Amino acid sequence: MIDLSMFLLDDYDLTINFCKLADRASGFSFIAESNRGDLLTFVNQWGGSETASLIVYDGQSTYKLQPMEKLQISSEMEVNEPTDTMPVRSYVPKVFEQYFVDTAFKPGFKEQIEDIKRLVQGDQNEILLGTLDQSQKVVNFINELEKRS
Repeated sequence: MIDLSMFLLDDYDLTINFCKLADRASGFSFIAESNRGDLLTFVNQWGGSETASLIVYDGQSTYKLQPMEKLQISSEMEVNEPTDTMPVRSYVPKVFEQYFVDTAFKPGFKEQIEDIKRLVQGDQNEILLGTLDQSQKVVNFINELEKRS
């Protein structure tokens, strides 16, 4: 999901603000910032009760991918006052847009294959897939996460 994060933000030079690797079997988390100031939070707990999550806050709206096939966009919180069944105040994002992708294939996989096919057949002049330079930046970012954790 790191490569997806960088692609969506169109920023392959994220600044790492925090990184934590629990242990190699449990998962890891990090907080990073884009050159535009977008705050990116990634949590991946292997074997946990939830799937990985990617949350981007751009200063106005929150974009949440969890699971990767579902995007929720919110810009406000709903405040739920304490009740007998829930004795504490809670805050829930007000989702105003929600998108799902076709789950017949891993997200992005079918599109990558179609791009390669068009490229090989000569039907496409520009490459929409990740470039070698972008891939190297993703690997460098991952290496830096590993060093810091």
